[in-house]
Amino acid sequence: MDETTTRLLFHQVSADAPVPAVVDLGKIVRRAERKRRRHRRWAAAAGAVSVLVLTSAVALVATGADRTQPLARPVGPSQGPNLTTAPTAFDPLRNAIRVNWLPTELPYLTQGVSRTEASFTASHRDGEMEYWVRLAARGHTTDFDLEFTPKMGATSVEGPEINGEPSRWYSAGTKRRELRWQWAPGAEGRVTLDDQPDALDIAVRIAKSAHVTETALRLPYTVDLPPSYRALQNGFGTRREELRAYDMTFQDSATGSIIGIGTASNTMTLDFEPNTVISNRPGQTKQDGEFARLRIRQPTVQFEISCNDRPKTAGSVVAATKRCRAVAESITLVADPLDWEDWPEATVR
Repeated sequence: MDETTTRLLFHQVSADAPVPAVVDLGKIVRRAERKRRRHRRWAAAAGAVSVLVLTSAVALVATGADRTQPLARPVGPSQGPNLTTAPTAFDPLRNAIRVNWLPTELPYLTQGVSRTEASFTASHRDGEMEYWVRLAARGHTTDFDLEFTPKMGATSVEGPEINGEPSRWYSAGTKRRELRWQWAPGAEGRVTLDDQPDALDIAVRIAKSAHVTETALRLPYTVDLPPSYRALQNGFGTRREELRAYDMTFQDSATGSIIGIGTASNTMTLDFEPNTVISNRPGQTKQDGEFARLRIRQPTVQFEISCNDRPKTAGSVVAATKRCRAVAESITLVADPLDWEDWPEATVR
């Protein structure tokens, strides 16, 4: 597996940029899956991928607001009660996002939680964001959208009340729409979608169904981390019943050092060339600039552990490699990594 493929599989943690938003998982899944399809069905898939355009995605869902209303399947066996007040910071180990209504059944879902935002996307096509829900922690704003600013010609009007709170309805050209409201006092929510018949009605129904829950994170593995590291974000990607990719990012609040643990189904990934053995499994160690990256091939999934070390020194990569290997060797599968129904509550020591 080359380095480009690796970058597409898991979150990239940049030394000079903020940690990526959790919604980027969908992009990772999409690109990795497309590369896999090209290798398996090059002649047919190459042409098909080139014509996957957003307008055709809109046509598939634009059938009105009175359509069938299936529940959006949450990741994990169950979810706890909804939060009625917004914390100033989410806990990726204790909070989840739930969206109970979508206008039609959509096979591709991504969701995740960072300290400042809970995010959910749903689409007919791999990794696209036909419907994008973001709920911010109190006092924070969701990721900045340039297209919905007056500078870009966006306009807004007053929208309907959502759970007793006022809203604004934004338009950006003729393609995108966004609904903004407060999902809890002092906490911003957004639903972004493509323009379509009944777009506002659809956005309102999605918004009313969106919640942050008090839900303990479940994982199919245990892992030992240095005691100063705390969960920064998580992300999951699914296709119908298939769990394809998920990751966790941890940060040392004192130094800013990062440890990322990414997991992807082997059906998504290409074979890599082992150059080491980690916990009696085929492994690969790479150093990429300031980062150390270790990969471990399990029977059904592949783990990647990415580490950087702060502050930067001449030995930063060496220190990161040592830390990554220790984390990789501590990972122990305790449940089927592709069947979340039996996952236990996350154990991060």
